[in-house]
Amino acid sequence: MLTNTIEIRVRYAETDQMKRVYYPKYLEYFELGRAHLLRDYGIPYSEMESRLEVVWYRTLIFNSV
Repeated sequence: MLTNTIEIRVRYAETDQMKRVYYPKYLEYFELGRAHLLRDYGIPYSEMESRLEVVWYRTLIFNSV
C-alpha cells in the first residue's frame, strides 16, 4: 500500500457554523492527497483505480492543519 502525507489548512469557507469542516470537503481533501501521492510516486493519474478507503482520525475545525 502506498502512503503519503500532506498538510492542508482548513479555511473558514470550508466550515459550518460550529467551525467544523463541512463533510463534502473531506472528499476534496482526499482528491488533493491522491494527486500528490501519484505525483510523488511517478504514477500516471490514468492508472489509478477509482477507489476510496477512508480512515477517520478526528473532526477538522477551522484553521487546523
